[in-house]
Amino acid sequence: MSHLHFSNVFPLLPGIPIFLRVLNRERFIKGPFHLGVFSIPVAVTACAWIVLIAILFILPQVNPVTAETFNYAVVAVGIVTTYSIGLWLWSARKWFHGPRRQIELEGSVGVDITEPLEVKKVQADLGDLKD
Repeated sequence: MSHLHFSNVFPLLPGIPIFLRVLNRERFIKGPFHLGVFSIPVAVTACAWIVLIAILFILPQVNPVTAETFNYAVVAVGIVTTYSIGLWLWSARKWFHGPRRQIELEGSVGVDITEPLEVKKVQADLGDLKD
């Protein structure tokens, strides 16, 4: 029986920041190292390569494809992705506001963020904690 290889689908993940950089090139602040006029062509080539490799990695290794040789990683990742997006749209977008920024507590309120009980008490006093 074939093994599940979730890593076959995850080569797409490194391409997300590259793709977002291509889409938002006007707002992107260049660092000390960049490729100049070659930045966008290299980024587009990298995105295309990542997509090609991700497709090639999910193809079956043997022919003909049977229930035993089918690569079920795509099905498993699809189920998890569908569930995650559905749960976010149905519920989590209403109550999840991202991680709390404890550094702001230290600067504005004077809380020692290395003391979890003190942070929790101040967050409760400020109404930031929701159970």
